[in-house]
Amino acid sequence: MRKTLLFLAMAMLMPVLSLAQADYNKSLTFKSRTSFYTSTDDVVGVSIDLVGSTAQTFAEHSFAMGAWVRVQRPTYTYYGDQFPDMVLMGFRGLNHLNSNPCIGIGSQRSDGKLKLLGFGWGTLQGTVIDAELPENEWHYVAISLDEEAMTARVFFDSAMVGEYTMSKHHGSFDDTPVAFAFGGFGFNGAIDDCHVFDAAITEADVQNVVADRPDQVSSLKGWYTFDEVASGTTGQFANQVSGSDVNAVYYNYRGTADQSGLISGSVTEGNPNMSAITAETARPKAEAEAEEVMLMIEDGEGGVLTLTDGNNTYGEGEWTVLTGTELTVTATPAAGYTLVGIYDVLDGAAELENGSTITVERAMYITARYSESTYTLTVVNESGADYTIYRGDAEVEDLTAMLGGGVEYTLNVTVPEDKTVESVILGDDVLEGSNGVYTFTMESDATLTINVTDKVDGYCIPEPVAGRKYGTETRRRDRYVSS
Repeated sequence: MRKTLLFLAMAMLMPVLSLAQADYNKSLTFKSRTSFYTSTDDVVGVSIDLVGSTAQTFAEHSFAMGAWVRVQRPTYTYYGDQFPDMVLMGFRGLNHLNSNPCIGIGSQRSDGKLKLLGFGWGTLQGTVIDAELPENEWHYVAISLDEEAMTARVFFDSAMVGEYTMSKHHGSFDDTPVAFAFGGFGFNGAIDDCHVFDAAITEADVQNVVADRPDQVSSLKGWYTFDEVASGTTGQFANQVSGSDVNAVYYNYRGTADQSGLISGSVTEGNPNMSAITAETARPKAEAEAEEVMLMIEDGEGGVLTLTDGNNTYGEGEWTVLTGTELTVTATPAAGYTLVGIYDVLDGAAELENGSTITVERAMYITARYSESTYTLTVVNESGADYTIYRGDAEVEDLTAMLGGGVEYTLNVTVPEDKTVESVILGDDVLEGSNGVYTFTMESDATLTINVTDKVDGYCIPEPVAGRKYGTETRRRDRYVSS
């Protein structure tokens, strides 16, 4: 930790954007059927399909996709052992439930090993990867295609577990629209936080995603948390990436299918089955790494401002602290001064309570404001008008402790319908007002006089022009036109 002279202007301190962490107790559960082909009334399968104009352009274009998955390997088979895998995700034609032909990745039902699926891989199709996807555990799986370098990568959690030279460009499909699909043929388990990128990604990018910082990957095009969805209410999901046209839809596939997984039936939007996963088995929130940020403290004229974390005390100056640090804020006025407020300049001058504890989440500039002594306000209200004085939103009850230092007060005056406010005078100055509302500041002890007059049959006495002083001169009556 270091302290330097306070010489940076407020404009040099920019707030650090923070992303609210998601509620990871919500995910989507897909339950695979034991028999996929019994009748046209059966749901052949479900998947999350990302369909948009952007998806149509991805033939022979670099991309990446990934998701958190938690699987249970089914014990039944499809056509014996001719398709012994569960599809995790892929880029495919909308009606190809098993991500075939396309670029996809799955998990072998026998041992959980990851596997490249789909004719789009060319000679890589069927490659088994030395990474096992255990049952009933959350893991992040991603594939990345670099069409310029003709390189494919597979990621498991934070590490790259496979890198391959592609034998062909992945193509487009006859049965458009195409889609980025999560889930599919044989998938049995839960999915959370799906991501699509419009470029190849690196191991460093995946590490950001696994640390719940996907927004730090510049190629992120689609991000779906499912946290806003209630069971059975909709098949649409909000994209956390603003301005993207990649839309997520939960699809039911009904009808019959051939061995390649091509559906001969309807593909319709369905309602999601929200996971009954408990807090104990939900995907754990990534622990955010602490970062150094700047903390600037300015005493303000008329007092001393300190922030303490239990071990260290930070006074006026520039400091470096770690995010997550809890600081207690204390402002101590000098003799003859009163504290007006403590403010977080980089948060729109939000006011902090003296003695409160704050948590550092970004760069901060904390300052205090004081008033030299206090003043007494005497109100003369011979007409008996109703009035209230406020400082901010709080009603002022003690008129013997009015603050100076530019603190603004608001006076609200209410009179009966047959009356009108003639003038409001602070000391020798007439206050300007509108609809019975006046503002003023205190620089010394002062008297506030509220003058009210009767409305006279079609006439009233107008409010005076600011700056006019009243003694005993005759006041002009202007014509009053009643509405």
